[in-house]
Amino acid sequence: MMLETGKIRENHKAALPYYYRMVIEVPEHFQALPGQFLQIQIESKTTDPLLRRPFSIAGLSRNRVTVFYQVKGKGTILLSRLQAGDSISLLGPLGKPYPAVPGPKIILAGGLGAAGLLFLAKNLSLGSQNKKSVVLLGCKTKEDLFLLDNFQDLGIPTYCATEDGSFGFKGLATSLLTQKIKKIPGKGTLYACGPNPMLAMAGKIAAKHGWSAYFSMETMMACGIGLCRGCAVATINGYRLACVDGPVFPAEEIIWGKLPPHPPLSPKGRGLK
Repeated sequence: MMLETGKIRENHKAALPYYYRMVIEVPEHFQALPGQFLQIQIESKTTDPLLRRPFSIAGLSRNRVTVFYQVKGKGTILLSRLQAGDSISLLGPLGKPYPAVPGPKIILAGGLGAAGLLFLAKNLSLGSQNKKSVVLLGCKTKEDLFLLDNFQDLGIPTYCATEDGSFGFKGLATSLLTQKIKKIPGKGTLYACGPNPMLAMAGKIAAKHGWSAYFSMETMMACGIGLCRGCAVATINGYRLACVDGPVFPAEEIIWGKLPPHPPLSPKGRGLK
Protein backbone atom coordinates (compact mmCIF):
# COMPACT_ATOMS: atom_id res chain seq x y z
CA MET A 1 0.00 0.00 0.00
CA MET A 2 1.28 3.43 -0.93
CA LEU A 3 -0.05 6.94 -1.20
CA GLU A 4 0.35 7.86 -4.85
CA THR A 5 -0.40 10.79 -7.10
CA GLY A 6 -1.74 9.72 -10.46
CA LYS A 7 -2.52 11.63 -13.61
CA ILE A 8 -5.81 11.08 -15.38
CA ARG A 9 -5.40 10.01 -19.00
CA GLU A 10 -9.03 9.19 -19.78
CA ASN A 11 -12.32 9.89 -18.02
CA HIS A 12 -15.43 9.41 -20.13
CA LYS A 13 -18.74 7.62 -20.35
CA ALA A 14 -18.41 3.90 -20.88
CA ALA A 15 -22.13 3.46 -21.43
CA LEU A 16 -25.20 5.60 -21.25
CA PRO A 17 -26.43 7.03 -19.09
CA TYR A 18 -24.21 6.81 -16.00
CA TYR A 19 -21.24 4.41 -16.26
CA TYR A 20 -17.78 5.96 -16.57
CA ARG A 21 -14.31 4.62 -17.37
CA MET A 22 -11.23 6.29 -15.90
CA VAL A 23 -7.63 5.52 -16.84
CA ILE A 24 -4.98 6.80 -14.45
CA GLU A 25 -1.25 6.96 -15.05
CA VAL A 26 0.59 5.75 -11.95
CA PRO A 27 4.29 5.45 -11.04
CA GLU A 28 6.11 2.52 -12.67
CA HIS A 29 6.61 0.77 -9.32
CA PHE A 30 2.83 0.42 -8.83
CA GLN A 31 1.73 -3.23 -8.75
CA ALA A 32 -1.69 -4.76 -8.10
CA LEU A 33 -3.53 -8.08 -8.31
CA PRO A 34 -7.16 -8.89 -9.22
CA GLY A 35 -9.47 -8.27 -6.29
CA GLN A 36 -7.53 -5.33 -4.89
CA PHE A 37 -8.86 -1.78 -4.88
CA LEU A 38 -7.97 1.89 -4.63
CA GLN A 39 -9.14 4.61 -2.27
CA ILE A 40 -9.49 7.76 -4.37
CA GLN A 41 -9.60 11.25 -2.90
CA ILE A 42 -12.30 13.33 -4.57
CA GLU A 43 -11.29 16.97 -4.41
CA SER A 44 -13.79 19.77 -3.91
CA LYS A 45 -13.76 23.38 -2.74
CA THR A 46 -15.19 22.27 0.61
CA THR A 47 -14.64 19.31 2.92
CA ASP A 48 -17.58 17.51 1.29
CA PRO A 49 -16.93 14.77 0.34
CA LEU A 50 -14.53 14.31 3.24
CA LEU A 51 -13.64 10.64 2.84
CA ARG A 52 -11.97 8.76 0.01
CA ARG A 53 -14.06 6.44 -2.14
CA PRO A 54 -13.17 2.77 -2.90
CA PHE A 55 -12.91 1.61 -6.52
CA SER A 56 -12.09 -1.87 -7.79
CA ILE A 57 -9.07 -2.11 -10.04
CA ALA A 58 -10.45 -3.22 -13.40
CA GLY A 59 -7.10 -3.37 -15.17
CA LEU A 60 -3.41 -2.60 -14.92
CA SER A 61 -1.32 -2.33 -18.07
CA ARG A 62 2.21 -1.03 -17.82
CA ASN A 63 1.74 1.98 -15.55
CA ARG A 64 -1.92 2.69 -16.21
CA VAL A 65 -4.78 1.68 -13.94
CA THR A 66 -8.37 1.40 -15.14
CA VAL A 67 -11.41 1.85 -12.91
CA PHE A 68 -15.12 1.97 -13.73
CA TYR A 69 -17.70 3.80 -11.68
CA GLN A 70 -21.36 4.66 -11.65
CA VAL A 71 -22.40 8.29 -11.27
CA LYS A 72 -25.03 8.32 -8.54
CA GLY A 73 -23.95 10.75 -5.82
CA LYS A 74 -22.02 13.94 -5.12
CA GLY A 75 -18.65 12.20 -5.02
CA THR A 76 -18.98 10.43 -8.34
CA ILE A 77 -20.51 13.52 -9.96
CA LEU A 78 -17.37 15.43 -9.02
CA LEU A 79 -15.23 12.55 -10.24
CA SER A 80 -16.95 12.57 -13.62
CA ARG A 81 -16.01 16.22 -14.12
CA LEU A 82 -12.26 15.58 -13.97
CA GLN A 83 -10.38 15.97 -17.22
CA ALA A 84 -7.38 14.30 -18.84
CA GLY A 85 -4.26 15.82 -17.33
CA ASP A 86 -5.77 16.40 -13.88
CA SER A 87 -3.92 14.95 -10.91
CA ILE A 88 -5.63 12.61 -8.47
CA SER A 89 -4.62 11.19 -5.07
CA LEU A 90 -4.68 7.39 -4.73
CA LEU A 91 -4.20 5.10 -1.75
CA GLY A 92 -3.42 1.56 -2.77
CA PRO A 93 -3.40 -1.09 -3.87
CA LEU A 94 -5.44 -2.24 -0.89
CA GLY A 95 -7.01 -5.50 0.22
CA LYS A 96 -6.41 -9.18 -0.39
CA PRO A 97 -6.69 -10.44 -3.98
CA TYR A 98 -8.45 -13.46 -5.44
CA PRO A 99 -6.33 -16.57 -4.83
CA ALA A 100 -4.97 -18.49 -7.81
CA VAL A 101 -6.56 -21.95 -7.85
CA PRO A 102 -6.01 -24.60 -10.56
CA GLY A 103 -8.85 -26.25 -12.42
CA PRO A 104 -12.07 -25.03 -14.09
CA LYS A 105 -13.31 -21.57 -13.15
CA ILE A 106 -16.53 -19.62 -13.32
CA ILE A 107 -16.48 -15.84 -12.96
CA LEU A 108 -19.86 -14.53 -11.82
CA ALA A 109 -20.45 -10.78 -11.88
CA GLY A 110 -23.51 -8.87 -10.81
CA GLY A 111 -23.87 -5.28 -12.00
CA LEU A 112 -20.85 -3.07 -11.35
CA GLY A 113 -19.17 -6.03 -9.63
CA ALA A 114 -17.99 -6.93 -13.13
CA ALA A 115 -15.34 -4.18 -12.98
CA GLY A 116 -12.98 -5.93 -10.57
CA LEU A 117 -13.61 -9.31 -12.17
CA LEU A 118 -12.52 -7.97 -15.55
CA PHE A 119 -8.98 -7.72 -14.16
CA LEU A 120 -9.17 -11.35 -13.02
CA ALA A 121 -10.56 -12.55 -16.36
CA LYS A 122 -7.78 -10.78 -18.24
CA ASN A 123 -5.14 -12.50 -16.13
CA LEU A 124 -6.76 -15.87 -16.78
CA SER A 125 -6.86 -15.18 -20.52
CA LEU A 126 -3.09 -14.67 -20.63
CA GLY A 127 -2.46 -18.34 -19.94
CA SER A 128 -4.07 -21.65 -20.74
CA GLN A 129 -6.78 -21.14 -18.12
CA ASN A 130 -9.16 -19.40 -20.53
CA LYS A 131 -10.05 -22.79 -22.01
CA LYS A 132 -11.32 -23.84 -18.60
CA SER A 133 -13.02 -20.58 -17.69
CA VAL A 134 -16.54 -19.21 -18.15
CA VAL A 135 -17.82 -15.70 -17.44
CA LEU A 136 -21.41 -15.04 -16.35
CA LEU A 137 -22.69 -11.46 -16.29
CA GLY A 138 -25.93 -10.61 -14.52
CA CYS A 139 -27.83 -7.31 -14.71
CA LYS A 140 -31.35 -5.94 -14.52
CA THR A 141 -31.41 -4.91 -18.18
CA LYS A 142 -29.14 -4.92 -21.24
CA GLU A 143 -28.13 -1.28 -20.71
CA ASP A 144 -26.20 -2.42 -17.62
CA LEU A 145 -24.04 -4.87 -19.61
CA PHE A 146 -21.53 -2.14 -20.36
CA LEU A 147 -18.50 -4.46 -19.95
CA LEU A 148 -19.76 -7.27 -22.17
CA ASP A 149 -17.48 -6.39 -25.09
CA ASN A 150 -14.48 -6.17 -22.77
CA PHE A 151 -15.01 -9.72 -21.54
CA GLN A 152 -15.73 -11.09 -25.01
CA ASP A 153 -12.51 -9.56 -26.33
CA LEU A 154 -10.56 -11.77 -23.90
CA GLY A 155 -11.68 -14.91 -25.72
CA ILE A 156 -13.33 -16.43 -22.64
CA PRO A 157 -16.86 -17.81 -23.18
CA THR A 158 -19.20 -15.15 -21.78
CA TYR A 159 -22.91 -15.54 -21.05
CA CYS A 160 -25.41 -12.94 -19.86
CA ALA A 161 -28.53 -12.94 -17.73
CA THR A 162 -30.92 -10.01 -17.57
CA GLU A 163 -33.82 -9.91 -15.18
CA ASP A 164 -36.13 -8.36 -17.77
CA GLY A 165 -35.04 -10.70 -20.56
CA SER A 166 -33.79 -7.84 -22.76
CA PHE A 167 -30.55 -9.71 -23.51
CA GLY A 168 -29.41 -13.30 -23.09
CA PHE A 169 -30.91 -15.55 -20.45
CA LYS A 170 -34.05 -14.18 -18.82
CA GLY A 171 -33.75 -14.39 -15.07
CA LEU A 172 -31.25 -14.13 -12.28
CA ALA A 173 -27.54 -14.67 -12.73
CA THR A 174 -27.68 -17.44 -10.13
CA SER A 175 -30.20 -19.35 -12.25
CA LEU A 176 -27.77 -19.14 -15.16
CA LEU A 177 -24.99 -20.29 -12.81
CA THR A 178 -27.04 -23.37 -11.91
CA GLN A 179 -27.31 -24.26 -15.59
CA LYS A 180 -23.64 -23.75 -16.43
CA ILE A 181 -22.03 -25.36 -13.38
CA LYS A 182 -23.81 -28.64 -14.13
CA LYS A 183 -22.20 -28.77 -17.58
CA ILE A 184 -18.61 -28.46 -16.35
CA PRO A 185 -17.10 -31.84 -15.46
CA GLY A 186 -15.28 -32.17 -12.17
CA LYS A 187 -14.92 -29.57 -9.47
CA GLY A 188 -13.69 -26.04 -9.92
CA THR A 189 -13.63 -22.58 -8.40
CA LEU A 190 -16.24 -19.85 -8.47
CA TYR A 191 -15.11 -16.23 -8.28
CA ALA A 192 -17.86 -13.67 -7.78
CA CYS A 193 -18.67 -10.07 -6.95
CA GLY A 194 -22.06 -8.42 -6.79
CA PRO A 195 -25.06 -7.85 -4.53
CA ASN A 196 -25.12 -9.86 -1.31
CA PRO A 197 -28.32 -11.82 -2.15
CA MET A 198 -26.66 -13.00 -5.38
CA LEU A 199 -23.51 -14.03 -3.54
CA ALA A 200 -25.41 -15.85 -0.81
CA MET A 201 -27.27 -17.96 -3.38
CA ALA A 202 -24.12 -18.49 -5.47
CA GLY A 203 -22.34 -19.83 -2.39
CA LYS A 204 -25.07 -22.42 -1.87
CA ILE A 205 -24.90 -23.48 -5.53
CA ALA A 206 -21.12 -23.83 -5.42
CA ALA A 207 -21.24 -25.88 -2.22
CA LYS A 208 -23.93 -28.16 -3.63
CA HIS A 209 -21.66 -29.05 -6.55
CA GLY A 210 -18.49 -29.35 -4.48
CA TRP A 211 -16.89 -26.19 -5.88
CA SER A 212 -14.75 -23.83 -3.89
CA ALA A 213 -15.79 -20.17 -4.03
CA TYR A 214 -14.24 -16.78 -3.33
CA PHE A 215 -16.35 -13.66 -3.13
CA SER A 216 -15.42 -9.99 -3.14
CA MET A 217 -17.68 -8.22 -0.67
CA GLU A 218 -19.19 -4.95 -1.86
CA THR A 219 -19.34 -2.63 1.11
CA MET A 220 -18.54 1.00 1.79
CA MET A 221 -14.95 1.40 2.98
CA ALA A 222 -14.43 4.82 4.52
CA CYS A 223 -10.71 4.58 5.26
CA GLY A 224 -9.53 1.45 3.44
CA ILE A 225 -6.89 0.62 6.04
CA GLY A 226 -8.86 -0.78 8.97
CA LEU A 227 -8.95 2.29 11.19
CA CYS A 228 -12.63 3.23 11.03
CA ARG A 229 -13.81 -0.41 11.29
CA GLY A 230 -16.96 0.44 9.40
CA CYS A 231 -16.82 -2.36 6.81
CA ALA A 232 -17.33 -5.33 9.12
CA VAL A 233 -18.27 -8.69 7.58
CA ALA A 234 -19.75 -11.45 9.73
CA THR A 235 -17.77 -14.69 9.33
CA ILE A 236 -17.48 -18.01 11.14
CA ASN A 237 -14.25 -16.64 12.60
CA GLY A 238 -15.90 -13.53 13.98
CA TYR A 239 -16.24 -10.11 12.42
CA ARG A 240 -13.63 -9.24 9.82
CA LEU A 241 -12.99 -6.03 7.94
CA ALA A 242 -13.50 -6.05 4.19
CA CYS A 243 -10.73 -3.52 3.60
CA VAL A 244 -7.87 -5.40 5.29
CA ASP A 245 -9.09 -8.97 5.81
CA GLY A 246 -10.80 -8.96 2.40
CA PRO A 247 -12.46 -7.77 0.30
CA VAL A 248 -12.10 -11.33 -1.01
CA PHE A 249 -13.29 -14.02 1.39
CA PRO A 250 -13.83 -17.79 1.04
CA ALA A 251 -17.57 -18.17 0.56
CA GLU A 252 -17.89 -20.83 3.28
CA GLU A 253 -16.63 -18.38 5.90
CA ILE A 254 -19.29 -15.70 5.31
CA ILE A 255 -22.39 -15.60 7.51
CA TRP A 256 -25.16 -14.15 5.36
CA GLY A 257 -27.97 -12.02 6.68
CA LYS A 258 -26.08 -11.06 9.82
CA LEU A 259 -25.11 -7.44 10.32
CA PRO A 260 -22.86 -6.33 13.18
CA PRO A 261 -24.50 -4.22 15.90
CA HIS A 262 -21.37 -2.05 15.83
CA PRO A 263 -17.90 -2.17 14.23
CA PRO A 264 -15.34 -4.51 15.80
CA LEU A 265 -13.87 -2.89 18.91
CA SER A 266 -10.69 -4.87 19.34
CA PRO A 267 -7.75 -6.05 17.24
CA LYS A 268 -9.11 -9.59 17.69
CA GLY A 269 -12.26 -8.55 15.85
CA ARG A 270 -10.11 -7.52 12.90
CA GLY A 271 -8.46 -10.90 12.59
CA LEU A 272 -5.13 -9.53 13.79
CA LYS A 273 -2.76 -11.52 15.94
